[in-house]
Amino acid sequence: MQKSDPLVRTKLCPPFIRPGLVMRPRLQEQIEQGLRGPLTLIVAPAGFGKTTLAATSVAGCGMSVAWLSLDKSDNHVGHFAAYLIASLQGVDHRIGIDASQFTTGIQQALPEAVLASLINDLAAVDREIVLVLDDYQFISSQAVHTQVAFLLEHCPRSFHLLIATRSDPPLPIARLRARAQVIELRSADLRFTTDEAVQFLNDVMGLHLDAGAVGALEERTEGWIAGLQMAALSMRDRTDVRGFIEGFSGTNRFILEYLLEEILSSQSADIQHFLLRTSILERLTAPLCDALLKNVAGSEFRDDDVTSHAWPASDSASILRYLERENLFLVSLDDQRIWFRYHHLFADLLRARLNQTQPSMEHILHVRASTWLEQNGFIPEAIQHLFSAHEMDQAAELIERYVAIRWAESDPSVALMAESLPTELLITRPKMAFYYAWYLILQGSVEKAIPLLRDIEQQLVLADRNSGQGWIQTLVGLAQAFLASRSNSSDLRPLPDYQILDEIPLGEFILRDTAEILYGMALGRRGQIDRAAELAYKIIQKGKTHQRALAIPPLVPLLARIYLMQGRLHAAASLCREYLDPLKEKGIRFIYSAGGMNVFLGEVLYEWNCLEEAERQVREGLHANEPWVDIMTDAWGLLALTRVLRAKADYAAALQYVDKLERRLQGHLRPREFDEDFHTLRVRVELASGNLPEAIKWAEQIRQSEDFHSHKERYQLTLSRIYFAQGKYTDAEEILNPMPSRPTGGNQITRQIEYNLLLATAIAEQQRLPKALGLVESCLALAEPEGYIQIFLDVGGPTRKLLKAYLRSAAPVHKLYAQKLLYAFSPAEEVSSPDYMQNELLSQRELEVLQLMSLGKTNLEISEQLIVARGTIKAHAASIYRKLDATNRTEAVARARQLGILS
Repeated sequence: MQKSDPLVRTKLCPPFIRPGLVMRPRLQEQIEQGLRGPLTLIVAPAGFGKTTLAATSVAGCGMSVAWLSLDKSDNHVGHFAAYLIASLQGVDHRIGIDASQFTTGIQQALPEAVLASLINDLAAVDREIVLVLDDYQFISSQAVHTQVAFLLEHCPRSFHLLIATRSDPPLPIARLRARAQVIELRSADLRFTTDEAVQFLNDVMGLHLDAGAVGALEERTEGWIAGLQMAALSMRDRTDVRGFIEGFSGTNRFILEYLLEEILSSQSADIQHFLLRTSILERLTAPLCDALLKNVAGSEFRDDDVTSHAWPASDSASILRYLERENLFLVSLDDQRIWFRYHHLFADLLRARLNQTQPSMEHILHVRASTWLEQNGFIPEAIQHLFSAHEMDQAAELIERYVAIRWAESDPSVALMAESLPTELLITRPKMAFYYAWYLILQGSVEKAIPLLRDIEQQLVLADRNSGQGWIQTLVGLAQAFLASRSNSSDLRPLPDYQILDEIPLGEFILRDTAEILYGMALGRRGQIDRAAELAYKIIQKGKTHQRALAIPPLVPLLARIYLMQGRLHAAASLCREYLDPLKEKGIRFIYSAGGMNVFLGEVLYEWNCLEEAERQVREGLHANEPWVDIMTDAWGLLALTRVLRAKADYAAALQYVDKLERRLQGHLRPREFDEDFHTLRVRVELASGNLPEAIKWAEQIRQSEDFHSHKERYQLTLSRIYFAQGKYTDAEEILNPMPSRPTGGNQITRQIEYNLLLATAIAEQQRLPKALGLVESCLALAEPEGYIQIFLDVGGPTRKLLKAYLRSAAPVHKLYAQKLLYAFSPAEEVSSPDYMQNELLSQRELEVLQLMSLGKTNLEISEQLIVARGTIKAHAASIYRKLDATNRTEAVARARQLGILS
């Protein structure tokens, strides 16, 4: 099945502006004034003409217009991000070129780094751009509001945002008001004046009302455009207009119900038939409407109530043109007039009328809509119609049919729809149920996954042994083994022999991948790291000999994580780049795997003190993970980003990401890999920022807590740092003994170096320098092979003193590396050309090559510019990498800038 476009392109088109509309220059002038600043806000209830006003105003504003019609699905930040990028690219294809690479496969959210890229692109284009966000009232996600607020705060002067909504959005409107940077139009502004009501009723709707009649209608509707429109439709063929107007009263809802009755009664049976039957649709197109209206022999859906046909039975295209021409609350969603929707309020009333008058019809219509939508590739919409029809069996069948296909396309939405199925029905399809359980595990919703796995297990026991589903029990068992909280816990399940995975059918390659991931992670949680790495490596190498549908084998991120745990930074970076670089070059992104790879590469770069590139990689990884909400990738990413921001001394931002991490892990069965950081990360940021009183208060509370006595190892390193800040070196040494156990998921080498550095500091401050320098030398021995830098900087000033003392000692073994670390602490205060730089000084030609590399030139372009052979450039590059302890040009450029070789 060919992958369909994940975007509904009609959402990116402004509504068609019909001729003969009431022009509203008083409002358009205000909007024109608003477009001189960052925000124009149109807020009014349904039926006040917000969309029409926005469309007509921006159509003649002289700016490039990007349009986005929002709906409830855009509360998923990934959906919103993809549509935002696509709408802006409709204005200028240069906008969001980088950002669009991060949303391939499914609509995704827009983290600050990607949003910053979009803002930079907007600033670079030579045109004024207005973005219209229509129907913003459907947005309830705080994450989406945060992105819009960021866009408003940082947008260039050439960019303008117009929001049309039924309710005030939770954006920093007050701050914009204080700066005179927002124009607001509300219900009182949008109501038709008497003159506008005259023009609308008499010129547009073709009535011939006197001033008194118009005034009465205007007064009773309070200028409400929808009410006036319905009243006008009701009066078209009436002779007793004044009697109608005199009887026209009541609340808005009752007015509309009354007017709907009047409108329907004035339409032919065919139009009534069409309006009611198609009211169940969120979006209309002629072939879909035809499918709903057709009469099938033997069906309970009969057209006997239709006595007069002005159109052939299947000519929905003509009816849609008629409805649009007659101004019957139909909104065109594209310039080609292929897709439409009803005015939301009108659709609600039509559906209510259908339910009141023909309650049995709704079920048949939803089923027919589902059939057509499935046949035309709109799978989630097809499933949703089956839910609306309460056809749970058919919905389950459709989910099972497409869950693997969409999963392979990096789209988890179909699997997520299994949530709406009753559990007793879900488990009768164990394979589909396991897909949903695996998705829950990825999200961190373990409290939901565990009972579901038990139900699947029981269902498989009851199933016929000849059903061919026994292999699913292997998957269930592996998932339960992975979820066992501790290696010595009573609920620990033994891992089966790996060969049992061969029972999984060859066609179920996604579930085979899942089984391998679960097997490897379960080994890791049991402390069998080396075996997990060996198994992952063998499977990856085996997979290279077979053509696979996935851009990154799912075990690659697991192996990269293991390399990080083992402190093998070069191996982790090389593995990540081996798979990420080709994807970037080809514009391919397999989100499920790529997010973790970006995060892990960012962690390596952080350890190497390449902070800008580290931040970029981590943010990309978090962004790529949005559709899947994989709790492990989210948590590693938020941890890494917090550390990067702390290292950059951006403590306010770091604390914001601590908040995000705590919210992400709160309410879930927290992965034990994050226990220590969950409890100590915030105070570490506070301590780094200089907030010692808060850190001391925290330490006092922790020492009194039950958790400290049960899990002292979680707090040893952090408490020792607080004692250092207080000058309590004896207490620091005491709390550091014994050495904390190695965490399952952390970087073991980093923790070992941190422990030795802290202990060395405590000992040195107690005048036991020789022993302290021995610990420093052990740290350098651990750090040098893999290029660790940031952990030394993170421990801070005491480490710098120890490094200087180490260099003054007799015959320091790691002299060059110690000098390199001192230079990283403060290049300006160290010698301008440290020994390690003098010994590895780049030649003039290498400096020229490195400079061109930093400009993004390819080897071929560099060879042509320097008039040398391409092979010579490769040789220079290899020498540069060796001297700068780098593995590729990106790392070499970052390292050179860090060392002051490049500006």
